[in-house]
Formats: sequence, structure tokens, C-alpha cells
Amino acid sequence: MLPQARAYKKFKVVEIFDVANTHCVLGSWVKDGSGNTPYVTAGVGNNSIAAYVSYRNDMLDRGNAIVIGGKTLVVTYQKDDFFSNDSHNLVLRLKEEYERAQSESTYLYLVAAVKAGLGSQYSWGNSISYKKIQDDEIILPVTTHDSSLPDFDFMEEYIRALERERTRALEAYLKVAGFDNPELTIDEETALVVWKTARMREFKIGGTGGLFDISSPPKRFNANAVTFGGNRPYVVRTSQNNGQRGCIVADEKYLSEGNTISFGQDTATIFYQEKQYFTGDKIKVMKFNERELDERTAMFLITVMRRAFSGFMWGTSSFDEKILKNVVVRLPVNSSDDIDFVLIENFIRAVMKTSIAGVIVWKDKEIATTARAVGTGEDRLPMRILRDVADALKFREYLPVYSLRAACGLFGDGESVVQEGWVKVEGKGRLDDTQFVVKTKGVSMEGLIEEGSYAVFRKLGGGGLEGKVLLVQRLEAGDPESGGAYTIKKFTRKGGKVVLKARNPESGDIELESDAEYSTKYRAIAEFKDVIP
Repeated sequence: MLPQARAYKKFKVVEIFDVANTHCVLGSWVKDGSGNTPYVTAGVGNNSIAAYVSYRNDMLDRGNAIVIGGKTLVVTYQKDDFFSNDSHNLVLRLKEEYERAQSESTYLYLVAAVKAGLGSQYSWGNSISYKKIQDDEIILPVTTHDSSLPDFDFMEEYIRALERERTRALEAYLKVAGFDNPELTIDEETALVVWKTARMREFKIGGTGGLFDISSPPKRFNANAVTFGGNRPYVVRTSQNNGQRGCIVADEKYLSEGNTISFGQDTATIFYQEKQYFTGDKIKVMKFNERELDERTAMFLITVMRRAFSGFMWGTSSFDEKILKNVVVRLPVNSSDDIDFVLIENFIRAVMKTSIAGVIVWKDKEIATTARAVGTGEDRLPMRILRDVADALKFREYLPVYSLRAACGLFGDGESVVQEGWVKVEGKGRLDDTQFVVKTKGVSMEGLIEEGSYAVFRKLGGGGLEGKVLLVQRLEAGDPESGGAYTIKKFTRKGGKVVLKARNPESGDIELESDAEYSTKYRAIAEFKDVIP
């Protein structure tokens, strides 16, 4: 289940980001493969990276930023320094007070927020600009302490939870689709070999004896007049999201058939539509004549048709229905001169398995990483430690984390107490500068503090120690000024003795003959307050 923010707020883009136009390095000035620096355009695919090039350093744009395609409104996160192909492109960098220690996951959330906030306002004929963006707004989650501050910690948590959810969905899909094991079958291996010498035959896409019955949809719906929020896909000429702009509410008698291919006439955007759908302007519906269309066969046919259309120019009459029907494609045939669907099926499966092998490696790595971080089968995130946070959040929503790795049961290794960063603490009462967080190890306090937990402690002030669970430093293990060994135990007295008591009966207690011996060998550093879940 994805986490939910407590509140959201509209921010002007320029309140969160410093905005500027990128430099302009024309494509004719660079050569693909001449260097290792990304060449970023306004294109849709490959994170807008068209090439890797070398050019003058003074034309570099600094990475760790969001880039908006000036004419296309394609929004991407660029981790590394890059060259831009057009000075109409905009670069958004978090303002200095927000930029510190933000992760890639946070930037991915911000990319989605920018897309959502600006996507409906601009188009090819009304492109974004430095001037226009000054008044644009995006919606972001805000902190519980101060509703004027974006909650970057929540953004990080949300994306990481989303990644875990998608990884689980990917794992389930691979299993159902039969791709959890990328090893090729004999038939699939054979298909890869046979394909090179397979006999091909030409087929017309449409018309008499053609592959498809090409028709107009029952009704064309104007994008400016439809009601979104329905449950039926609305297919237009976009090259993204399988050609679907969203789902709309409309009279279902105007639905086009499922298991067909949608074709955008002036954009040559071709997609397999499994379910019934509504359409926008200039969409043709292609129903396969040979048999019931399935996803893999459709993928193959679409690839072949795209290749056939590669010489056509966008926006011309090349995609008129009369011309479209007479376009010829080449398909493999069997000994009966019929389309060899068995070969196509095995070939597509072999290609998919070969391509998806790397995805499986990534998926297994992600699952293993989560398992190591969690330590159990529980669905929870590893603790996120920020290098720094805004001063207004320190000791109000965040506490410092120290690397002493206090031992629960066994003494530590004498490392110095060095601040690692800041961690968000919620539901633990009022925070102040007497509190801090450590990561524990050992099992002596199991049941109260589990091994590997992040525990909140309060520095000791006045008052007695009896009955308190304490973070204790053993002075014998090292110089108390430079560090030492630490343990967590409950302070009790027994017949004049001081006992540092373990909760876990399998762990040993520490008995000291007197207060004097305790004072010589140990020093109480802080009182345990709670564990961060």
C-alpha cells in the first residue's frame, strides 16, 4: 500500500526551483559517440538523451536537475551534467535551501508533479517558456510541522514504495507470462536460427485479400468536449501510453472493437488495443482478417508496419486510407504459403526473453536489496538518513543520527561518535536538542528494542537512573573523550549492587559491586525513549 501525505499545497514553480533556459548545442556541432556526456533533446524516449558526445565545457548544463522540453513539454530528470540541443528547453534546479541531500527518487516525484501541474496548460502551438513558467503552480506534499515547507522525505518514501509495488507486479507478470525463466526452449532457439533464412511473402495491409479490414471508428470524439474519469480508453494520435490519453465517459454504442490495432493517420502511431475503446480524430481501426489477434502477433505486425511506413513523411497524405490499404509488408510463410504464425510466435517469445533477461537480473537485485534492508519478510522501507535538512526542521521533525551503533547485548567496537545525518521522527512527542538516534545491534533488549532498530534516546539531565533503559558507555574500552564501547541495558539495584539488566534472558546481565565501581567503569549517556518503526 502506498503511503499517504497528510496535506498538500500549491507552490509556484519558482518558489521551489531556480529556473533558467539551457545552453544550445546544435546537433550539427556534435557527433554521437564522440564523448560520454548526455546530449539532451526534447524527445520522448530514452530520458530525452539522443546521444553521448564531447563538446566545450562552457556549454555544459549542470546535472542533478529537471529538464523541460521547450516545445514538447517532455519532463525528465538529468542526473549528470549534459548538453542541450535547444535554448528553449528549461532547466529546473532545487533552490539552495531544498537541494541538499535530495535523492534521485525525490527528483522523480518532482518530475511527476511538474508533468501533472503543467501538462494541460501547454501544447505544440502554445509552448512553455521562461516567462510563462513564472506564474505556473505545482502541487506538493507539505510537512506536518510547517505547511509552507515541501515534504521531501515523503516524496522519497512514496517513490520507493511505488518501486517496490511495481517490482512485485513485474515479478507476478513475468511469472504469469512465462518469462520468469529467460532460458530459451528448443523451438525458440530454432526460430532465431530459421528466421534468417525463412521464406517471405508480400501482403497488402488492407483492401481485397489484405491483412486487415481498415475502417473508421463509429464516432470521433473531440478531446476538448469529452468527460475524463470513465472506464473506457480514449485513443488519440499520441505516441505515448499506448496511444491512450485517458479514460472517458461516453455512449458505449460508439466503442471500437477490442483486439484490433489503432492507427493515427498523420502521425503513424500504431498500437494494439486489447479492449474496446473510443477514439479521437484521424484514427483508423484495423481488424486482422486472418484470425483473432493476440498481443504477440500484434506486436510483430506493428513492428513490420512501422518499418514499412518509415519512408513516409509526417503530416502528409501518405497515411490516407486509400493509400494505406495498398502498403505492402513482408511476412514469413510456411510450406502451404500461409503466414507462419508458429514461427512468428516462437520468434517473438525468443526476442522477448532475450530482451527481458536484463530486467530479470534487475528485478532479482531489487528484491534481494529490499530483503537485506528489511531483514524480514515485512513490507517496510529501510531507514532514510539525510545528510542535512533545513534548520527549521532540526529537532522539530528530524533528529541527528550518530554512528556509535550502540550494542544491545554486546559492547561495541569503540568507534567514535560521529553524526551521520538526520532522520525523520514522527509520533514520539515533542522533539528537542537533547534527543538523538542510534542504530542498535545485539539482542539483549529483544522484545523492547529489536536488533538493527533505530532508537531514539534523550541525553540525561538530572534525576535518578533506577528502572531506566540506558545507553551506557564502558569507560574501560577506550578514552571517554575519543570514544569507547556502548551497550543498552536497564539500570537496577540489587542488594547494594548495580545491575545493568538485559531483557533477553539468554543475554547476560552486568553486575557491579557498588556505585563506585559503576562510576569507575561506566557512564550513562542517555535514556531510551522509543524505537522508530
